[in-house]
Parts: sequence; C-alpha cells; structure tokens
Amino acid sequence: MPLLPGVRLGPYEILSPLGAGGMGEVYRARDTRLKREVAVKMLAETLTGDAEHLARFEREAELLAALNHPAIAQIYGLEESAGGRFLVLELVEGDTLAERLAAGPLPISEALEIGRQIAEALEAAHRKGIVHRDLKPGNVKITPEGRVKVLDFGLAKDLSETAATTNSISPTVVSAASTRAGTILGTPAYMSPEQARGQALDARTDTWSFGCVLYEALTGQVAFGGDTASDQLAAVLRGEPDWAALPPATPPMVRRLLLRSLEKEPARRLSEIGQARWTLEEAIAERRDGKASPSAKRISAPASSRTGVGASLLRSLKSAFGSRPAPATPAPTAPPRLSQLTFAKEIEAFPAFSPDGSRIVFAREVGRVRKIFVKKLGSGEESQITRGLFDDIQPGWTADGGSLLFVRSREPDARLQPRDVSGQYDAGDVWAIEVASGRETLLVENAFHPWLSPDGSRIAVDASWAGPRRIWTVDSRGRNPEQVSTNVSEAVAHLRPRWSPDSKKIVFQNVEGTRFGVRVLDVASKATAWVVDEAYASLDPVWSPLGRFVYFSSYRGGGINLWRIPVTAQGAAEGPPQQLTTGAGQDVQASLARDGRKLAFATLKQNADLWKLPLSPETGRPVGPPEEVVATTREDSRGAWSLDGRRIAFNSDRSGDMNVWIYALEDGSTRQITRGPGGDFQPTWSPDGRRLAFFSSRSGHLNVWTADIESGRLSQLTRNPSIDVNPFFSPDGKRIAYCSDQGGRLEIWVMNADGSGTRPLSRVGVMGHFLRWTRDGDAIVFRTPSPAPRSLELPVDGGEPRPLPEIVGGAHMSFSPDFSKIIDVVGHKTLWVSPLAGGSPEPVFEFDDPDVRIDYPVWSPDGRSLLFDRFRPEGGDVWLMEGME
Repeated sequence: MPLLPGVRLGPYEILSPLGAGGMGEVYRARDTRLKREVAVKMLAETLTGDAEHLARFEREAELLAALNHPAIAQIYGLEESAGGRFLVLELVEGDTLAERLAAGPLPISEALEIGRQIAEALEAAHRKGIVHRDLKPGNVKITPEGRVKVLDFGLAKDLSETAATTNSISPTVVSAASTRAGTILGTPAYMSPEQARGQALDARTDTWSFGCVLYEALTGQVAFGGDTASDQLAAVLRGEPDWAALPPATPPMVRRLLLRSLEKEPARRLSEIGQARWTLEEAIAERRDGKASPSAKRISAPASSRTGVGASLLRSLKSAFGSRPAPATPAPTAPPRLSQLTFAKEIEAFPAFSPDGSRIVFAREVGRVRKIFVKKLGSGEESQITRGLFDDIQPGWTADGGSLLFVRSREPDARLQPRDVSGQYDAGDVWAIEVASGRETLLVENAFHPWLSPDGSRIAVDASWAGPRRIWTVDSRGRNPEQVSTNVSEAVAHLRPRWSPDSKKIVFQNVEGTRFGVRVLDVASKATAWVVDEAYASLDPVWSPLGRFVYFSSYRGGGINLWRIPVTAQGAAEGPPQQLTTGAGQDVQASLARDGRKLAFATLKQNADLWKLPLSPETGRPVGPPEEVVATTREDSRGAWSLDGRRIAFNSDRSGDMNVWIYALEDGSTRQITRGPGGDFQPTWSPDGRRLAFFSSRSGHLNVWTADIESGRLSQLTRNPSIDVNPFFSPDGKRIAYCSDQGGRLEIWVMNADGSGTRPLSRVGVMGHFLRWTRDGDAIVFRTPSPAPRSLELPVDGGEPRPLPEIVGGAHMSFSPDFSKIIDVVGHKTLWVSPLAGGSPEPVFEFDDPDVRIDYPVWSPDGRSLLFDRFRPEGGDVWLMEGME
C-alpha cells in the first residue's frame, strides 16, 4: 500500500510520492534531523519476503555507496523501520530526460552536453567495475541548472563479483539473466542485443543503452521502438535506427559515435564509454568555438602503398598533399646550422639521439636488409650494433644509454615494409640489445615504433593486438600490456608513439584512412587533444625536451619539411606552426637531443612512374622486358586503361596539386582533367569512356567524384563525413561500387552512377585498393581481412558472399580480359597470376633490383600488357641541425 503524506519512517517524514516501479516506490521526504529533503526508495511490500529482491535492494545501496560522482545521485543510507527496508537518496530536483523528450528532440548543443554528462557518470561507474544495465531517459534526471544525475542502480552489477580482474584485452562479463528462469532484466527498447538474449554482459551493454539515449535526445524518437516489448526486442536484435532522423547539423563525429555505440556485435562496439565522452567534449568545443569538426575540416588524399625506409608514407604524402604551399610562419630568429652526418650510398634513416646527446643511432642498408649503427658526434666514429640476416629498423635508446630498442623482421632476407599508406608494419617484433656486449632479448612480439618513457618505466608501441592499430604500453621488460588509445572507427590507425618529457602523455600519428594528423594522449585519463589537424599531412611527431613544442614533418610548405608547433601543458596546439627546413628532399623522422639544441632527421629521395610489362593473354606470363610509359620527376601513379586501350588515366602532382590526367598512347600527349588542391586519386573509366570516377578530399571529406572528360565538369557523388574511396563502374556503367567506413570499418557500398541510391552491400570488412565487378555485373569481387584474408564474390542484388579459389595477393586484383585469371602483386615485389578454374597460382615477374617496388597492376583490355607503378627509393642520409632555440 502506498505511503501517505505525514507517515514517518524513523526520522524521515513522507511528503509526496515521486514515482513507482517494479522494485518499489520512491517518495519525497523530509529528514527531520538534518532539516533537508531527501528521496526515500521503499522496497515493494510484496517483495519484502523475497530473498533475491531483498539482496538486490541491499546491493544497490552498496554499489551506490561505492560511487561518488556529481552526475550520479548520492546515497545517504540504507535504513529499516516498521514499514520495511528503504534507501535514503539525494533528492534531485528537475525533470527526467524522458519528460523533456515528451515535448520533442533537444537542441543539438543541449543533447550533446547531456550525453557528455551521462557518459561521464557511466565512466565513473565502469571505473569502479559497476555496470548500470538499465540506462534509459527515465533514469536520467536534469536539474534546473542543467546538471545530469543518473538514477536507479537497482539492476546494477559489480563485475568483480562474477569474474576475474579485467585485463586490457578481455573484458570482464556478468550474466544478463536474473535468477528467475525466463526473466531478462532491463527495459526492452534500451537493452543491448546480448542483454536481450540473456547472454553474458560487460560494460559495453551500457554503451549500447547510452547510444539509444543519445539518439533519442537528438531525434525525439526511440532508436528501437515498437508497440510491444516483443516488437522492441525484435527491433533491437534485427532492426536499425532511422539514421535519416538525425538533425542535418549533427556533427559527423557524433554520427560515427552513434554508429559505433549501436553495433550489434559487442566486439565491434565502442569498447569504452570514455571514448564517447572524449568525442562529445570535442564536438561541444568545436560548436562553441564555431569551428568545423575534424571530420568536416580535414582535407586529405590517399596515396599508394610503398616500401623502403619510410617510403610508403613519404611518397604518398608528397603526392597526396602536393597542393599550394601554405604561408610559413618564420622559424626561430637565430638560424640553425645544418650538417650532413652520414654519407653512405645506401639509405640511412631512423635517427635517434642517445640520452646524453653524444651519439646517434640509425638504420643503414647492409645488403638486402638494414642494420643498426651508432655514430659518435664528436669523432665521427661508427660501429655496427646488430648483425645477421634479419631486417632491423626503428631504433631507440633506453634511459641509461646502455641498450637499444629496435624492431626486427621475423623472416630472414625480408625487409619490413608498411602494408599500406597508413604506415602500418607487420611481421616484426621489438627487441633490445646491449650496446657493449651485443646481448639481444626479444621483448614484445608483433609491435612497432618502440619508445621508452623518460622515467624508464613503460615502453610505448603501436600494435594490432585487439583489432585496429592502436597505441599500447608495456613495462620495461615487455610485460603487462595496456591499450591506451582508442577510436570510434576501425579505419583509423594510431602510429609512432613518442613520450612527453614528464612521461605522462604520448604524441602519436593519427591516420584516418588517408588523413594524417597529430594527436596527444593523456595516458592516465585517456583524453586526447589535436595538435595538427589540417589540410596538409603531418607525420612523425616528437616532443621537444621541455615539452613546449611538438616537432613533425609536413608538406604544408610545398615539400616534406620539418616544422614545429607550440603546445599547451595538455598538448593542444597553442600557436601557428613554424617551418624549420626548406630543402627539396623529404625531411622526416626528427629526433631531438635532451638539451633541445640539436635535432637529427633523415632526408629521403624517391620517385614513381608508370610502366608496362608485355604479357601473354593466354597465360599472363611476360613475353618481353618492362618499359616506361609515363615517367617524370614527379608522382605519376594509379594508372587505368580506357576500354579501347588507347588512353591511360592516372593521378599526378606535376602541376603542384595531385590531380587526374590522361595520357594518349598513340602520340604520347597528356591532358589535365582536374585542377586545384585537395588530392584527386585513383581514376577509373566509365564503359563509354566519357567520365572518370575518382576519390578526393577537395570537399573537405574523402568522397567519390566524377569528371566529364570533354568539359572537365566535376560532380560530387558522395557527401559523407566518412571515408569513401576506391570507386569502380559496373560493366553497364549504371552503378558504382566503392568502399566506405560509415559503419566504423571499410565495407562495400553501391550507388547509381549519378550518386543516388547509396546502400551498403557487404556485412564484412574490405581491404586493399581495388574492387572488381564480374563480367556480367551481377557481383563484386573483393578481399576481406576477416576472419582471415580471403577473396570473395558478393552478389549485388542480395545473397551471401561466395569464396573464390585461392587468390595470391588480393589488394589490387585485376581480371584478365576473358575473366579466367587474376593478376596481383605480393609484397610490392612479385607479380602473381591466379587461375579461377583449375591450376595453381604462380609467380610471373619481379625486378632484379631489390629496391624497386611494384604497385597497382592493371591488365590491359587486349590482355597483352600490364600497367603498374614502378617505385624506387633514390637515397637517404641523416642530417644534423644545431643551434636550436
């Protein structure tokens, strides 16, 4: 029976009812001892004899007592009187979010702020090992001052009760089902799929509910609605929210946050609610400052996969951001002195100062692999530190200068090389070597860019131990791994970590598909700040010794040169960048001495041209030597044959910007099709030869465009804040297949040739640069990385993907004219032909020169030639800059 006003429960006088639920009633009451109003939560009379519900009621009190956060309603005590057990809680004035939403959606700024505070409350609970399990608008109160209070932890669970301590890779889980058979705890419309199925839960179930609440705050409608609980559960398990209902002004990063929060598979869902808080904080700040979001303002263009010492990243960035030079802020007033440190004809790179500044460690080619060398600055004396048949790169020093960390290849006589433009390496491990004795120790498997914190306690690396490439730390002996960076999209990679002087922060390279920026991570809080996030690619960041600057390489000045930017104590940019070098080479991989007066860096040179190899149409084997087709001193890449085989479309930066060009084989003439900055890449012909599809960042996002060849008129086909790349026309020219990461990872999408009717096609991820239509246009051939790399054929009009016979390679597949074979390059080195019916794949060609790389092979329409990128590094040395301020 409900309590009436005036009833006393010990010192608490009931004033009025506030609400009721399955567990009991909540009342406004007056604490007669402390002269304040409180909320009293009574266990329902029918449940007072139920041991399970009584235990849950008491457990709610214990869990709330463990939480102390301004966005979580406080508990004052668990009391008992003649009327039964009750909780004494903070009385929160205001409306519930459900009451606010009854009048319609919230303004975007208000919805984001409420979402931020909810995420903050959940983050505090999760940090204590507590999962709410019943987050919904009715359990969120908003005070008159705009403060959020998350209420009702009656279904909350302490993870530590049912599982071992959480580690950084395997989340702790709890059972979703109650002890009463057939009962699932929670509110159907806000339950995660795993909660609806009664499966084991972890904190990601709250992330799902959070996504539902944020979506509803922005749209005014339930993400997974229905007339009955069964309808709502069915929508949760099989439906999708109406994404078109989001306000057009919703920041792109918030749209992507919602996509990741509402992933039905927990493994693909946002792993930590703290990531949601960071995203919303960033979105709120940008709306307040009147700036575009990173997704909206970043202008980038991808570039091809390359190998060698930093070559894949460098030639890609040189070409991708070969746009008009940005105005340079003058460097420090006292001009520094430049001198060349290494002079070998072999490529030398990856320099790093010893802790006392007296020595430089670097990698140098020794035959087919690279080895680690140390050079004394005063005497010029050099010594080779590592030996053997394995490739050794990315050296760095331990705090005492007695040992080196470095990355070693797993295979002998095989160079470590990035898998793609992002600069991610594979098939390597982190080793340590004592400089004096040469004693080597394997520290960490499958990790890269190791860097020891100045206090000597932790090593930062980039690794793919739990999915996408992220920043991790291990202790000085390579143990106790912890993932410290996160992102809402699997298409984003975090690379090349470098510790701040105080060992509290890490600066790293953020690669969003093909967008290159610099971010700073606070290791304790996991909060991140952008340092450089502009139209010009930035890479290889490193702290100055006093933490006042971040140094990096950038194409913003017309070439890849060294820059620095002042930063705050939190690592955020505090002023304009300052240009330090102006040479024609590519100045990368900066390292500063501890006194901040000396800086070492590598200067690399490289070039790419289009070549063709004569082939047998029947076998795909070469019938003659390769020869140049388009060769300049600039970037000429990603060639595509016209259907009649008379012209080649390609991207080139010969005009200063990366644009689309056409080369005529008959007379050797060239014609520029697109103009302007932004980066236009990977053109592909329409079947009638009248249009070219390509992808570009000229709009501010990486989207698919077409160009009319005769008029040069451009049409933007996709307008998403996501990564939309690799477009290919269907054989009839009516549709275009492309890759997009709108769902958090790159997947296949299809649209009409005019940009209408966009729709996702695949439910698995896609890798590589080429999609291929089958001969009749009823399916698309692509490469997927999951669960293991393989090539599939996906019907366009519905159906499950079909596995293809063994395809060697798969990232740049090109059909023979009769569609009986596929040719591709493996390791950017060897061309393979894979038959699709009978027979085994076979290698058919590679250059004798071990430094030459092959990329983007495309079979000619007559089957008699193969067009490809030929890339060769042309040198690299280590330089020293002295007299820095």
